[in-house]
Amino acid sequence: MTSRSIFAAALVGILAMLAAGTAQATTQTLTVTTTADSGTGSLRAAINTANLDTGDTINFNISPGTGPFTITLTSGPLPTITSSMTIQGGSTPATAITIDGNNIYQVLVVGTPTTNRTVNLNNLTIAHGNAGETSGGGVDIEEATVVNVTDCTFLGNTTGASLSRGGGIAVGDGTLNVTNSTFSGNSAPNGGGAISAGPDTTLNVTNSTFSGNSASGGNGGGIGVEGTASFKGTILAGNTGQNCFSIGPINDDGYNISDDSSCGFSKTGSANNGDGVNPMLN
Repeated sequence: MTSRSIFAAALVGILAMLAAGTAQATTQTLTVTTTADSGTGSLRAAINTANLDTGDTINFNISPGTGPFTITLTSGPLPTITSSMTIQGGSTPATAITIDGNNIYQVLVVGTPTTNRTVNLNNLTIAHGNAGETSGGGVDIEEATVVNVTDCTFLGNTTGASLSRGGGIAVGDGTLNVTNSTFSGNSAPNGGGAISAGPDTTLNVTNSTFSGNSASGGNGGGIGVEGTASFKGTILAGNTGQNCFSIGPINDDGYNISDDSSCGFSKTGSANNGDGVNPMLN
């Protein structure tokens, strides 16, 4: 091998190592330090940065004082999520995070990914989002591989047009996993007052509660499903426009309660569960 060939091979190796190092450096933890709607340290700025990477974690360390903290949107919805990321709220009252749409703005949109993607929303309250004439007042999942919603509360989110769906969450494509979460006071005219899941979706709900949600069109004040849905250890009660509306199959994985007969839940074991059971939430 000539000296020129040796040099070229060494250069290729160095460039490969530099490229690998750059790729490994793209994942980072971003910290939100203010409840301001925009600017340095805001959630809006953190999402913009996370969209440039893949797999970033956004957490919160807001000072001074202790929470709960509310980020009220005043300049529009948060930036559309286009990359894998985790938004990690606080797990105690003193660190609790509410993202409030101010009854004007849709809160979050998960848009078209550049690659396969997972988005995690943990320990957040998403409140008073308003999607107007579109779907998904709290969160609109337009296209995604997997979205995981864990230990979250969706409160008072809405859509406005007669054909809009998913007051709390609307998912049009992909898989939505909801765990240990609460949906209350969400509404959508055409169905899925709390969650609307389209025909190309898989919805998995575990240990969650849906109460006081509504769909004026009657297509699932709690859940409106066109794809495949599975429920385990979940309560649906007091929703207006029936608890469940489904075109696709609903899989009953056990220990579910519905206070009407719309979900098709069966009794599991000796516990008082299944369809037509009052969970006595109040």
